[in-house]
Amino acid sequence: MPRRNLLLPIILLVASGVDSQAAGQEWAARFPRHPECDTKRSHVRNQALGPTGTLIVHPVVFGTDTAIEYAIVNLLPGTEPEPLAATPRPVDLSPFRVFSGVAPGTYRVMAFAIGYAKRSDTLTIQAGFVDTLRLPMPLIDDAVRNRHNCDPRGFRRAGEPVCITDSTADWQMGHARSLATPSERALFKLPPGDSTKVELVRDEKICARAAELYGEKGDPPRRVIVFRMDNVYLVYDPFEPVEAGEWDIHIIFDLRWRVVARLAA
Repeated sequence: MPRRNLLLPIILLVASGVDSQAAGQEWAARFPRHPECDTKRSHVRNQALGPTGTLIVHPVVFGTDTAIEYAIVNLLPGTEPEPLAATPRPVDLSPFRVFSGVAPGTYRVMAFAIGYAKRSDTLTIQAGFVDTLRLPMPLIDDAVRNRHNCDPRGFRRAGEPVCITDSTADWQMGHARSLATPSERALFKLPPGDSTKVELVRDEKICARAAELYGEKGDPPRRVIVFRMDNVYLVYDPFEPVEAGEWDIHIIFDLRWRVVARLAA
């Protein structure tokens, strides 16, 4: 799913030409997964624990050893549904959360903290062992933008179509129809056109050109949603959008592939 799918108020940005060269399929090597995307656990035997185990959780700021002392950490049996996320509140102001007397089995560790992305990790507790889990938590915006490459990147891979024509494009249709109206065209200084002529582009050649021009020079190849709004194209990459601060960028081109406007939404 795209990380941004809300039709927020649109901001008109200064239009300028874009020179983009699609990279080869080796692009994945340019986005290595950060080592802290995965938790680190020590597993130490302690015969005094008898038939149970102990789990010690250490929530830290991603990429540092700074403890998040106000994080809420829940330990749930692996078969239980995920609880609704409540507003995190300081609980014990300790860098560690200790779960003692834990029956052997598979559990999920759920961690919440204000300003940080939620974490959910699965692990197995064994009788007679103390497990210490270091739990790096990324900032929400870093997680949404996948800045640490913890999730697979959404650039185009070999064999994938350039045009996005599935349900991912459905929520953008309303956006395109709105922009095609006379009032919106005038507001964003788009050329006048027939507001009834809005269609999702399925021509791979057109999408390939749009994908090449969306973004910056040296970007990996993209998959894009392209709408033809009579005499202009609306182009957007929902999986790896061009950013402008907290906003995602849509680009409008004329039929000669000149940038008419950049819209942040």
